[in-house]
Amino acid sequence: MKCQSHFWVASNDPHPAKIRRQRSVGKNMFAIFFMKSGFNTIIPLENGKTVTAEWCTNEGITQVPKQVEKHRRLNGLLIHHDNAPTRRTALTMEYLDTKYVKLIGHSAYSPDLSLCDFWLFPKIKEQFRGKNFQDINELDDAVRTQID
Repeated sequence: MKCQSHFWVASNDPHPAKIRRQRSVGKNMFAIFFMKSGFNTIIPLENGKTVTAEWCTNEGITQVPKQVEKHRRLNGLLIHHDNAPTRRTALTMEYLDTKYVKLIGHSAYSPDLSLCDFWLFPKIKEQFRGKNFQDINELDDAVRTQID
């Protein structure tokens, strides 16, 4: 039994209501790809799943060329992302080579190249602070609405 919940009340006073926090979806990860013309792809990761080289190559980065090909030729596509090891594996680089996609190098300590840290994350965090979502679909809809 929790000691924080115990308190003294007079015998003729009603017991105060115990406030329970509403359950939320918890923390979920989204892979968000965007271009200078706008957002390309938003992929919610399964609960507890992390970005691995296999996921990046088989599910994540594969969505970007598919979306780009809907609007223009894929040849000459440039991609910029951070230097995370999962995005630099031979498997991922080989896939990008087969699609004729080139990587733009990431300058260390360069805030102008880190759009996620200085634009995307603050934008999403500010809007969702203090809000609870009942399931991943509700959260996914809210993220897509906020970003579009």
